[in-house]
Amino acid sequence: MTQDEDPWAAPPQKHQVFFISPIGEDGSEARKAADQTLRHLVRKALPEAQYTVERADEDKHPGAITPRILGKIIDADVVLADLSGFNPNVFYELAVAHGHHKPVVHMQRSDERPAFDVKDMRIVRYQLSDPDKLEAAVTELRGQTSLALSSSDVIETPLTATGKFQALDQSADPQAEVAERLAAIEQRLTPQRSAPASRVRSVDDTFAVARWVEAQLKEKAFTREDIATLKSADTSAWFDDWVDGLVERFATEESDPWKSPAPSAGAPAGTDPWDAPGVGTEEPPF
Repeated sequence: MTQDEDPWAAPPQKHQVFFISPIGEDGSEARKAADQTLRHLVRKALPEAQYTVERADEDKHPGAITPRILGKIIDADVVLADLSGFNPNVFYELAVAHGHHKPVVHMQRSDERPAFDVKDMRIVRYQLSDPDKLEAAVTELRGQTSLALSSSDVIETPLTATGKFQALDQSADPQAEVAERLAAIEQRLTPQRSAPASRVRSVDDTFAVARWVEAQLKEKAFTREDIATLKSADTSAWFDDWVDGLVERFATEESDPWKSPAPSAGAPAGTDPWDAPGVGTEEPPF
């Protein structure tokens, strides 16, 4: 029997979701819309096997309603807030969620404009009368809820931004703190292009390669064909000219193009023509 089949194993932990929504009176159009949104969008996006979704009117516990609603918001793993209809109770409860830094997924009908104070927040748009839009909203709501749960420490709301500004205002050295935060952001966003000094390419590397190539030519380690293969479609015009110059400098019109030329008249015996001034000292053009 595998661990998955173990009848004594504890069931997987389900995420607690509190759904802030306009509800309306029994039999009203507002209640009908709220129930359809809960049934066809929210519970379809967040299946019961993984999520426990609760709306305020589903709590049958006796006693004061408002404290229990606020307690459920605070205790929830994630809060869904349907802003459709601009219901004041919804916005009050949303403020509580924001104030307690709860991860919140905002929703609203697609034919409404967002309220000013939350217009910068990402909002899942839906339309119950449009099956395609409703299906797209199910997918988006599922993804946004998963993201909110996995990234709850970086969720931004109007209140979290305000808290950061207040902390900055109370700082002993605001300018230094701003500079430090900007440096941290830049470090996260800038690719790490720098390398240790010993690993940085330099002009000396280029000259070393050039001297090695010319030494191999002197030792006749290369043929004319070998030299030609240095050029390719990817090499620059300057590099190609340098290769052509090598062939010109070290090839002769004699039958053995790689034979060292005889010393010029008056030159001491044993003079090495490869040590003539200028040979091997030109800067390669790359």
